[in-house]
Amino acid sequence: MGDGPSVAQDWGNFALVTGGASGALTGLLFVAVSLSRERIAGHPALRGQAGQTLVLLVLPLLLAVVLVLPGASRSALGGLLVAMAAAVALAAPGSVGGVMFLDGDGLPLSGTANGGRVTGGGASASWIPQPYRTTLLRLVLRSDDVIRAIYAAACGPRCPALTEAGIDQWRRPFQVPGAEAAAFSVLGAGIPSLPVAGLQRLAGLPMPKSVVYGADDPEYAPGAAAQTAARIGAPAPVLIPDARHLTLVSDPATVAAAVQRLAARAAASN
Repeated sequence: MGDGPSVAQDWGNFALVTGGASGALTGLLFVAVSLSRERIAGHPALRGQAGQTLVLLVLPLLLAVVLVLPGASRSALGGLLVAMAAAVALAAPGSVGGVMFLDGDGLPLSGTANGGRVTGGGASASWIPQPYRTTLLRLVLRSDDVIRAIYAAACGPRCPALTEAGIDQWRRPFQVPGAEAAAFSVLGAGIPSLPVAGLQRLAGLPMPKSVVYGADDPEYAPGAAAQTAARIGAPAPVLIPDARHLTLVSDPATVAAAVQRLAARAAASN
């Protein structure tokens, strides 16, 4: 599959069509339920079917909203989508074939307030007063060399060098209206993620689970992958040697093989 603005636009168009259809069908579901509300309310099986149908219709709508977020980076979208998938698995287990936690997506990062490391606690930019915080962020975003250095530190030695278009993909999410304030809010409050109790609830669900991490991921403590696998009831995690936080970029074939194994387990369990 290709990359770049054309692919992003194609997925955006797909999300608009899917979201529109899901929204329309959700509205029709509410009409149907309201016309037979007494019968449905008095029948446990019908209530369950109506609830599951609502989840199945709302999920594509929520995914479409995430996919058309203006300027969002691929890593940010990945984290939101994994967190949403895990939440849906908890709400409607029968509608999810399997769950994979890749690079800690759906979990808090170490640099945020609630911490992704085992010990918890992360850095915050709140000690830098304004307007210096915003000035520093803008200086970083204007420098191609700094963006390349951050990317290389997070991705590792096997990642391809960033082109000008690649640099723009990482810079653009921070240049949309409200992004600067949101970045500092994330550092202060943490990224959207599943709490420990939610992870532990996944362990009791029947679908297969998988955890894939870069063995040298700087965002998580060395035992974080095994800890996550134990919490969600997954087998031993797949640790990719010499990989860091962006394994889809550095080791796409290894990640694809792990996804195929999870899909095969899901097919075998049906």
